[in-house]
Amino acid sequence: MVLGTAGMKKEAFIEKVVNIAYQQNFVKGRANPESKGFIEVYHLDGSIKKGLGGLPKYAAYLDNPNPQSQQEIWDGYCNKILEKIKRSNTTHAFLVLHGTYYRNKRYFSRLNWSLLRQFKPNIILTLIDDAYDVSQRIAQVESKLETRSECTFNEAIEWRTVEIMMGDTLSQNLIERKKLPHFVLAIKHPPETAYRLLFERWRLVLYAAFPISDTRLNDDAVKEINRFREKMHHEFTMFDPVTIDEYPVAGKLVKRWPLCGGVSARPNVEVREIKRIEKSILENIEARDFRYVSEAEGLVAYRPFWGKRQSPSRGVDREMIQALNENKPIYVVHDRKDGVLSERQKLFQPIERAQVKSSVNQIVRELQKWQDENKKQRKTQRT
Repeated sequence: MVLGTAGMKKEAFIEKVVNIAYQQNFVKGRANPESKGFIEVYHLDGSIKKGLGGLPKYAAYLDNPNPQSQQEIWDGYCNKILEKIKRSNTTHAFLVLHGTYYRNKRYFSRLNWSLLRQFKPNIILTLIDDAYDVSQRIAQVESKLETRSECTFNEAIEWRTVEIMMGDTLSQNLIERKKLPHFVLAIKHPPETAYRLLFERWRLVLYAAFPISDTRLNDDAVKEINRFREKMHHEFTMFDPVTIDEYPVAGKLVKRWPLCGGVSARPNVEVREIKRIEKSILENIEARDFRYVSEAEGLVAYRPFWGKRQSPSRGVDREMIQALNENKPIYVVHDRKDGVLSERQKLFQPIERAQVKSSVNQIVRELQKWQDENKKQRKTQRT
């Protein structure tokens, strides 16, 4: 089950994930006749929109003041999808929907738990995106066709928080005596990350910690860190903090962290708007990154003492402490450019517990041993 707010292009992201699944499991991917019935994707709100006759009718459905009538429409289209799933006997079914709606400054949900239990999900994935991009996309739709839809930068952050909360609630309570795995994933992660979370559970799930504020304005530093990020994404399932970047203030400019092969454009948001809700943004960053650390099996910190700092870079220190408190393995790349680790630096408890190496390749080799053991264990369990 895939949740997410409006303004995110969930459908396009899931399509990329599905294409990877076909490519990884069938020679010639979807073109292979044997792939028929492997995956089906059902977009609940897309079905409602199409069935009602387009966006204006869908907007009227969302604005319907009669919740019972609104619920009947939702239930009707959900039932149709459930019938299709039963008839198709597909191996993997994706149900993509909104956990919550936000209209006219109010939140509401039409999730029918009884119907969702019939779907029998075994995992919940909540997709998120930068709030300024969500707000802009909603505004673009509104500029073409008036639907009375509006979502500011601040409101997009709040809506995302409520959507994640709904995912957590479903995870804990939808299936009796069973907690469903619930992953929160920014769609600026490579789609391979989502594929691995869903299909390659033997891969290590790791959190990448690295200096951001201290390096954002240094293009060479950013390129170096991006090489580290790219290497880690290639080998493992990585939670990456810069796939959401809502505090990219550089003096009087807004400069988003450039992603490997992805977004590098200036965000469509003003510095004053970021500053106005600075506290909320920073609290969201910390909560989200701590959540990633909790969902990961271990943490890899890249040059936490960047520039010969005596204490770890801001943010990286708290993430490492979080990993330590949750008894998760910690791996550290300490480049010789940052000097020899001093006795004072070694007093930082996560460093004392960590495996410290001088290069990314050394860390990768150590992690691959762990990952190979994971893969063997899962094969043994299946047999």
